[in-house]
Amino acid sequence: MFKKLFSLTAFMLLVTTLAGCVPTSARVSSADAGTPIVQVIRVQTTPSPAETATLPTPTAAALPATATLPPASPTKLPAINGAAATWKTFNSPSYHYAIAYPSDWTASVENAGTMGEAMQIERVIFKQPNYGTPNQFSTITIEAAQHGYATTGQCQNPTEVVPGIRGCRRPLPKAQNPAQEVIWFQPPMASANAQPYFYVQLVYDDAQYVATLNQMLTTFKYAGAPVTVTPQGDGTCTYRATFLGDVTIPDNTAVAPGAGFTKTWRLRNDGTCAWGYAGFALHRLVFVGGDRLGALNSVELPFPELRYGGTVDISVPMVASLNSGTYRSNWRLQVDNGPQVGVGPNGDTPLYAQIVVPGAATPTAMPPAWKTYTSSKHHYVVSYPANWTLDVQTSGPGRDPEYVLLRPAPTGLPIVRLYALKDAPPILGYENCDRNLQFRGVLACSISLPKGQIPATQMLVFQKDDSYYQIAMEYEVQQQLAMFEEIVKSFQFTQ
Repeated sequence: MFKKLFSLTAFMLLVTTLAGCVPTSARVSSADAGTPIVQVIRVQTTPSPAETATLPTPTAAALPATATLPPASPTKLPAINGAAATWKTFNSPSYHYAIAYPSDWTASVENAGTMGEAMQIERVIFKQPNYGTPNQFSTITIEAAQHGYATTGQCQNPTEVVPGIRGCRRPLPKAQNPAQEVIWFQPPMASANAQPYFYVQLVYDDAQYVATLNQMLTTFKYAGAPVTVTPQGDGTCTYRATFLGDVTIPDNTAVAPGAGFTKTWRLRNDGTCAWGYAGFALHRLVFVGGDRLGALNSVELPFPELRYGGTVDISVPMVASLNSGTYRSNWRLQVDNGPQVGVGPNGDTPLYAQIVVPGAATPTAMPPAWKTYTSSKHHYVVSYPANWTLDVQTSGPGRDPEYVLLRPAPTGLPIVRLYALKDAPPILGYENCDRNLQFRGVLACSISLPKGQIPATQMLVFQKDDSYYQIAMEYEVQQQLAMFEEIVKSFQFTQ
């Protein structure tokens, strides 16, 4: 069991939901044992022969208008050349960016909500149809969030990684098994507090997928910033909307199956452009994703003119689904022949209606009671579910080793391992990793072995005084990470 812990040499940076920590999306891995897990490098400017020879690349004419390719720049990003291919465009429902991808690939969206300092995490996974078949495990993942990606601050020599946006890129060689490409960046914004963070990861088993990633990056377009447009007339004005509250149907309101309801939001016009149906460019609210709930594609604003500082209620009639579950319908204001306007610090957060359609009554499961383990050797306490088993061992390498094993059943996953010792770090090769998190007043590293690996692993490594600590979870399904999060939150030093 100890050998397994000491054999882990390649992980991705995990951002946990800890007070003062970065979110789970901010991940980078070590290229080999003993080196920092975050390294700043420049973008590759010329694809290798293997990359350019194996992947058909799209032309500008083949891509949708929403992903119009930028002019090729031989000194910056790789240009799209070669034979024509049919590509599709993914438009982010939450972060208002577009990116093209091969038409035979799939794009799936996972919304992780708020985790630690990160807000509104959106994860998009691009895969080929034969993903998971023997010798084919390549994926491209784009994660976006508000706040909390500390690794972007470590990008000290940024280069242009997507059109018009500078960031950092790091390749992890095939010897890592699988090989990886990692890119992280922030779109330039007027306010640092409003900047969203992007993290792109390619996990691949064939070099042709590096070329695919390069082609996709050249099509990236970000339009999520508060917008400045010139609608009608000679002057330039700005569109900004501030959400003041839900007038009807607060979040998670229970609505009977098939019942009609009207969602009403209260907004204030904080821009210099007027809104309304009396000849203004912004005069409607449009559906932008999620569950339509029987609504129209768009609704006209119910007022002729609303100027700066004016407040208005905007309503959309909807119908609840016949099936039980939680449903969310997302909406933004639309400027004619221009951008969509949302709310929030970036001006791109959609208004939404979120309802719960109840099903048959079921007994409510009570959360388990918790117990606490206290370590006298390494001066910490940690809590765990009372129905989990606790096994403590005190043998192994290093001085004063202590190995705590927590699990809900005698066999199978999940398993939480807490390892502490002195004189030697608990994971060889990561003792010199860049300490980019703050955890309980000490610097820490967050490491992830992706879900495509079996088993998936999340880990936190840190040091206090002369003791080294590792908290790790091996898991099968994403939902099991919630328990790991609670266990990590409970960890406290006693001196």
